[in-house]
Amino acid sequence: MKIQWCADFALYDNALGDDLKTFCILLDSIPNSYGYVLDWGGGDGKQCKTILENNRFKCINMDPSIESLKLNVAGIQKIRGIGQFLPFKDHSFAAIHISAALHHAERDLESCLAEIKRVSQPRGVIMIFEPLSGNLIASIARKLFVSDRHDVTERPLNRAKLLKTVTPYFEVKTEKYYFLLSYVLPHLVARLPFKPFWRRLAAFSFSIDKYMLEHFHFLRPFAAYVRILAVTKET
Repeated sequence: MKIQWCADFALYDNALGDDLKTFCILLDSIPNSYGYVLDWGGGDGKQCKTILENNRFKCINMDPSIESLKLNVAGIQKIRGIGQFLPFKDHSFAAIHISAALHHAERDLESCLAEIKRVSQPRGVIMIFEPLSGNLIASIARKLFVSDRHDVTERPLNRAKLLKTVTPYFEVKTEKYYFLLSYVLPHLVARLPFKPFWRRLAAFSFSIDKYMLEHFHFLRPFAAYVRILAVTKET
């Protein structure tokens, strides 16, 4: 039986930082005075809306789900498509944003990344934020507590495979990792009373995870999420 997906978003902001705004700041480094950003698998369009509000670029939200695209607010340019065969011309986008979407196509990872490179401009900015398969707590939680928000066929990505598949197409600039022991805390706190107390305790746990992942690189394969910032290689 599936349970209702529930999370404390204040804690997510604390743990993850504002990575979407970081992406928007990076867009300012692109010399083009205009252009398009692709939100790859952007679902309900909330991320695309933030991108539109924070930079000069136009944003297109692409997702395979018609129902998700119907949730987009007015003004968002949206199109239905699948990652293996993107419905865009070569070099259409100055930047591409991917958040927790690529792992839905885990079996076609290479073809998806090849398509992303095809539609990206040379030296275009790419941000990939995805769940990883190496975190034991996350793996147990996904198996025991299947949520109504997640597809049972989706699989978090293997870190080594992801990096090996990314590097032929993109030049990785930074890797940032999240959650060792604190993966479930945003979900637990959302269901507990006295949230201010639990949020402080969770924030302390996040800071420990952050320190460990930044200073002990051998722990990175056991992180629950990765954020990769890269630029498209020129061919």
